[in-house]
Amino acid sequence: MERTIEINGNKYIKQDSDFKSQIDNTLDLLGLEMFEALNEANAIIAGGAVLSNFTHQEVKDVDVYFRDKESMVKAFIRLTRSWDSVYLGHTDKSITMKDRDSGIIVQFIYFDYFPNAEAVFKAFDFTVCMVAIELNTGKQELVMHPSFLGDAISRTLHFNAGTKFPYISLVRTRKYKEKGYKIGKGNLLSIAVACASRPITSWDEAKEQLGGVYGYQVDLEINESTPFSTEKLHEVITGIKEQKFSVNFSDYENLIMILTGKSSNDYFIELNEIEQLAKKHKEKDESLDEFSF
Repeated sequence: MERTIEINGNKYIKQDSDFKSQIDNTLDLLGLEMFEALNEANAIIAGGAVLSNFTHQEVKDVDVYFRDKESMVKAFIRLTRSWDSVYLGHTDKSITMKDRDSGIIVQFIYFDYFPNAEAVFKAFDFTVCMVAIELNTGKQELVMHPSFLGDAISRTLHFNAGTKFPYISLVRTRKYKEKGYKIGKGNLLSIAVACASRPITSWDEAKEQLGGVYGYQVDLEINESTPFSTEKLHEVITGIKEQKFSVNFSDYENLIMILTGKSSNDYFIELNEIEQLAKKHKEKDESLDEFSF
């Protein structure tokens, strides 16, 4: 069944039964524990992983978006509490994890939170990425931009000028070209204009615009004691390297502090106390039920 909804003048299509195999194949990338955590969080799986199940290409990682911070933190803690090499690293935009069961890389995106898939699409750069599976405790719903299917079939890139990170979009055109996609001159110029509208004038802006996003993890070798200049920025850009993550407990500690405002030790002590209290209440309620008539 097809349903069309309109948001800010854009029509979005929700079709579930016609693309059940694409939904199932995407979700099958996840182990049971990961799927249950994301399903409970009402998370949104969007972008390349879903696209790849339409174009029959290898999936390298799964990008997950959340509707609010609380849901994301709860899912993250549930998956990493027992450690076991699930957490690989993080940037200020995403958390890189490894699914314990399937081994697939899963990116928890946390630079922003989104009420629905349509809001996620507004932050995306190309319409071929604008496809998502909304999880909602027990059901899954596929959401597509109206241009998605046509652009995926023809392997054509159409740029969204409202994307948050146009500089990375420029780099991503190379990746898509290697996969056989094409982009017109107008869309290339549109990316250039979007970059020009977001000039980089400080090291903080450089990290914001050029740091890891859309599955790209890059190492910006910035010496922040050096005064910012366009010339120095060019040196940094030409020295960009792909970043390889390794398990680092201090990184995990830092992330827990960012997410909760507490050290991992204090946070987990508090969490254990809450869980024990909830368990006692549940046991008390169950014992009362035994004597109810």
